[in-house]
Amino acid sequence: MDEPIKFLGIDPGLKGGLVLISDSGKILDFIKMPVRKDGLIDHAAITEFISKIKGVSIFLERAVSFGMGTTGAFTYGRGFAAIEIAIELSGNRFNHVYPTTWTRLLHKDQPKDIETKEKSLRAARSLHNLSLFPKARTGKIHDGLVDAYLIAEYGRRTAKLN
Repeated sequence: MDEPIKFLGIDPGLKGGLVLISDSGKILDFIKMPVRKDGLIDHAAITEFISKIKGVSIFLERAVSFGMGTTGAFTYGRGFAAIEIAIELSGNRFNHVYPTTWTRLLHKDQPKDIETKEKSLRAARSLHNLSLFPKARTGKIHDGLVDAYLIAEYGRRTAKLN
């Protein structure tokens, strides 16, 4: 019997995360984006995390650098490339998904007059208990994990449509 398919969503920012869900949408595992001491994304830690997963469909958010300064865009691009390389080194393939694409599907039932991060948090809470996710000192749930979870959920839903 084949192992059930799993879906991994990746929010690629330095404050992003990786969230693995089952075919039924249950959160199986997650990590906040691993960052090295020099402030760059730790591609070795990502490769290690992903390599342990069998039967995974990976969805990597492909944000654009619009609104970022030159240094921010360069750092983002460098981190994004490190994540792509880590996925390839793990022997997996992946799908790019734009933020506007996954938010269009998963924010559709949210009020239009609230900010994007709040829409994501509300959408995620409506789907799953997020008590597993770490909270910041402010008490807020880690934004990068919330987005990564919704990216994985987007992958799960769209895979079922194909």
